[in-house]
Amino acid sequence: MLTRKIFSNYNSRYFCKKVLNIEKRYITNESVTKKRNELFEQEKSRQLNLIKRVEKIEVHYKGAPEDCTLIMNKDLSTPFNCAMHMKEFLMIRSVVALVNGKPWDMHRPLLEDCTLELKHFKDDDPNICNEAYWRTCSFVLGYILERAFKSDYYIELCSFPKPEFNSGSFVYDVQLNLDPESIKRLELSCFSRIGGRLHFEDNKFERIEVTLYRMKDHVDMTKGPLITNSNLIGRYSVVAVHCIDSPDYGKLSRVQGVSIPCHLPVHFWTYDILCQRAAKINTCAPIPTLKAVKKIPDGEADYDTLLYEFFSNRWVLRSALNFVSDGEIVREVGRGIQRKGPETSQKVSLALLTPIQLEHCNNNSNNS
Repeated sequence: MLTRKIFSNYNSRYFCKKVLNIEKRYITNESVTKKRNELFEQEKSRQLNLIKRVEKIEVHYKGAPEDCTLIMNKDLSTPFNCAMHMKEFLMIRSVVALVNGKPWDMHRPLLEDCTLELKHFKDDDPNICNEAYWRTCSFVLGYILERAFKSDYYIELCSFPKPEFNSGSFVYDVQLNLDPESIKRLELSCFSRIGGRLHFEDNKFERIEVTLYRMKDHVDMTKGPLITNSNLIGRYSVVAVHCIDSPDYGKLSRVQGVSIPCHLPVHFWTYDILCQRAAKINTCAPIPTLKAVKKIPDGEADYDTLLYEFFSNRWVLRSALNFVSDGEIVREVGRGIQRKGPETSQKVSLALLTPIQLEHCNNNSNNS
């Protein structure tokens, strides 16, 4: 009996110790953001260290103010650097580039001799710019959701689909651990203000060659391209949160929004109509699922197919970025071990928002 009691007490102490350790290992959005940036910087430095010597390339620019040829640095110079050598208005208005006829980020290094075109929103065919803008708005929506709530509420980003203009809204599917119906107009307004403030900042969208992007301290996965800088974002509104069911990930929240580039102002009445349409649940965006990556024989790999399969499993891949500082994985695909704080279906309130967002909400209420 004494032996059993001793071992019983030992097991209890061991169990309590394990519980305390697990509690310390619960992650927050702040710790995830910090680790993602560390990994991003490490990979960025690694790629730069691969450049042993600076080689020159010829970039044949086509467009306003005139066609010209620039001598730039291979693997270092970007389309934005080319614009800097020509005219200031090219730096301000350019959204994405066409390099050898393919969409290219303005801050992505050029790899070889090439032709270059700089596209903007008022082009005769602005479809490439619109797609990049819509995709960037979804990227920014992930930035907003990870920062709008207090640290007690861990927000898990799942994925955002490719741009679909006919749907009327850009989306991001996330796990909020909250009842979507409890998020009211005032909270949505707070989310919108975070995105709206980015117009007054000059935050470039960095890309490294593992299809990762960074804006400020927010790192996310997308095949791109994204727009040049956050100051191209005009009116930005988060308009609705809907509940969706995924066969692989369970209940998720589909957060939807709408935005207009700063170079294309619209009347407030027209913008309100766009917001009303965007608030309807987006059925064009597919439900996130865990798809098996197809094995493609050597020599038969299709780049577009590989990208599609790669990003269809975005949530699983994104979990590779979610480490705590000691390097241990604390996030499972099933999302069970780090669920902390309120359970699903609890009511959201202004207590969930950070003090910065509360200040803007209060100012908005006083002005209305």
